[in-house]
Amino acid sequence: VIENTEIKTQDFSEKVPVTVTNDSRKMPITLTLFDKRPSVGGYLEGAIECENHHMTALRLAFRFQSTHQWHDTYRKFSSSTYALDITRKNESNLYLFSIQIPVDMPVTVNYGVFEVKSRVFLTGGTFLHGVDFSVPIEIRANITDKSIMHDRALSFGYKRNFYIQDIFYGAHNFSSPKYEDIVDPDLFNGIEQFYTNDGDVYYVNHHTRKTSRSDDMLLDCRHPYPVFNALGLPQGWSIGKDGYFDFFIDHNTKRTQWNDPRPRSERKIPHIHLNQEATFEVELVQGVGFPLRGIFLPDVYAFLQGPHLRRSTHTIKGTLDPVFVEQKKLKIELKDTRANVNLYFYDKYKFKSDRYIGAVCFDLQYFPPNVLVEGWFQLDCCSYGDLEVTGKVYLKACYKVGQVEKIPHSLISGYSILTMDYYPLIDSMKSQLHRQEKKRAGKRFCQNPMRITDDNLLVCDVPY
Repeated sequence: VIENTEIKTQDFSEKVPVTVTNDSRKMPITLTLFDKRPSVGGYLEGAIECENHHMTALRLAFRFQSTHQWHDTYRKFSSSTYALDITRKNESNLYLFSIQIPVDMPVTVNYGVFEVKSRVFLTGGTFLHGVDFSVPIEIRANITDKSIMHDRALSFGYKRNFYIQDIFYGAHNFSSPKYEDIVDPDLFNGIEQFYTNDGDVYYVNHHTRKTSRSDDMLLDCRHPYPVFNALGLPQGWSIGKDGYFDFFIDHNTKRTQWNDPRPRSERKIPHIHLNQEATFEVELVQGVGFPLRGIFLPDVYAFLQGPHLRRSTHTIKGTLDPVFVEQKKLKIELKDTRANVNLYFYDKYKFKSDRYIGAVCFDLQYFPPNVLVEGWFQLDCCSYGDLEVTGKVYLKACYKVGQVEKIPHSLISGYSILTMDYYPLIDSMKSQLHRQEKKRAGKRFCQNPMRITDDNLLVCDVPY
């Protein structure tokens, strides 16, 4: 909560203030920012002058939002909300505020096809009338405090070099993880160690896509190649995870990159390319570590969104670890405009509209057709820009193209250091974790599967 406070910086001689006023007659609000170019870890300072001519109290709040755009891909990032004092009915107030820029906020970038833009939003309103307007700002990276650099590095992961401060821009940075930092020097090129769900070790050759029980690849192994979404990758390439995002590893040249090496011309959606009918089927088994979206335990339901309809599960009341028993199989028909399939999870809220929990996103360009893929999938924030998403769900998913009599089964049977799911350890996630643990203790639930490792990673342990 931001109270009416004194400004920390008194000299604004080198700063150009910006003033924005909304056009409401009964609720005129003027927002003045003393500096449009604050730095990560620094303070955004300004003033709010508001008049409330309504008969109910006016509540206002700040939040920061950044958008990442790379070609035709688009993603949002939102900070926590900072509440202001209440302006009572028929009152006028002047607030001076000083808000610290979160250490995990993206830095403003403009490199043509890649842009990161930021805005500060002022939202709220009275009982009947809302307020929602924004001001563009530029978030700089002139970080001088080493402790802020350390906190910022921990919030984005552990696979990258964070010594150069100007490489930060948010969920990624300019350089992908270095090859020598992510591979095991004791293994041959392209060989990666994997673990089964019960802890057994096996090895994968990314050049041949074969598995073995020995690192010399001589002992037969019953486990299939474990990375189900590697379809179409060039020989000698593999996929790693850095937080929510994939990066690509070229074992031939010993380099890594964010860009997908699969040519755009070859990224074809099978049922569209073959001009055949297709369906996408999902069977939900159980979930663990779901986030809290309010003061009550969530009443969880899931739905698979189709072109003209959606299929939903039954609602499972009051749990962070839902087990799906009734109406757990969902199926939709795919049309020629479908490129992705999203399985959404919501909390059937008791008083207002349902609250978003998370989603599992299936990219049909790389999801293997006519194969039943089974395993644990990490919940993602998808396009909602909400980073307080935790938990995993066990699914059986099948992308069926054409008339197929027999569907082979592929179990996601293992993980490696590079493909392990983890979540950004930012302040809002720490707060979410604390709320989950408090709620579990009060309800005498099982131990929270969400935990912080010795490497400062927020991971989700799943029952095997």
